[in-house]
Amino acid sequence: MNEDKVIEWADMTPEEYYLAAFKKLEDSGKNTWNWAAFFGGELWLLYRKMFGICAILLFFEMISIPAFVLIFFLCAFAHFGESIPFEIFHVGIALVFIPFRVFLGICGTANYYDQIKENIMNYSSDHDLNEENIRAELCKTLFYDGDNKNG
Repeated sequence: MNEDKVIEWADMTPEEYYLAAFKKLEDSGKNTWNWAAFFGGELWLLYRKMFGICAILLFFEMISIPAFVLIFFLCAFAHFGESIPFEIFHVGIALVFIPFRVFLGICGTANYYDQIKENIMNYSSDHDLNEENIRAELCKTLFYDGDNKNG
């Protein structure tokens, strides 16, 4: 990565970052990796008001953890006289979460973009918005929770 790009990226506000990512997604159809979604997981989804995806993800995580625990203890009982390092349990739990986090890292920006488009369409069907006001409405309602810093 070029040093100018790093400096440009570091100086971007979250709004500028997402608007650039959405433009790239719309122009090229290529998704961008989202580190905040990867590390934040459900907290990122909740912060970005994507409650449905968060509920689905939590549901699958809640199913997969007991399934892993059951498999771990069945393996432990199968090797009854031998000791199985408990670290395997921790690694297994981490492996349960990694696929979900990778999914969010890869698809988080696209899912967020779809959520924003849906919110704007719902809002514009109730209000008379023209093209110029859609971007301002997007920033006001989704990034600032009603507190528009730009005017």
